[in-house]
Amino acid sequence: MTDGFDSSRHTVRPRIRAGSKLRRYFNNGISVEKETFDESCPIVKKYEDKDSAAFNSTLTPGGIGRLYGKNMAIDESDAEQGIYLEGSAGGQKVKVEKIADTRPSFHAFIVPDSLEPGEYRISVINRHGTDLREGILNKDLTVS
Repeated sequence: MTDGFDSSRHTVRPRIRAGSKLRRYFNNGISVEKETFDESCPIVKKYEDKDSAAFNSTLTPGGIGRLYGKNMAIDESDAEQGIYLEGSAGGQKVKVEKIADTRPSFHAFIVPDSLEPGEYRISVINRHGTDLREGILNKDLTVS
């Protein structure tokens, strides 16, 4: 059974020691609404750098990387889909070209040799219907 959102039945009751301003805010009522999550979006949960045996921290250019997650299936024949690395300070996305194993919950690949030292974000971009969807690991990865 799925219980839908009903603003007349659902409320927010914080279980904290709130200051006077916060208590007044809650006592005067706040608007509550249900937000939906798109289940078809790629979810990137963990990165493993095989060369350093590190998780969610290190990128080794030319080394083997593994991504773990959910809904990460990619069609390698579609040029827009794939695994991407982008400098945390911005800049151009670098697409991973050498993918050894790809499944909806796992990817094994060669980290591009061209990465300069710095912080990077890793993401998976795939297509759901005609829409492109992106899932990003919530940790920055470092090339030393």
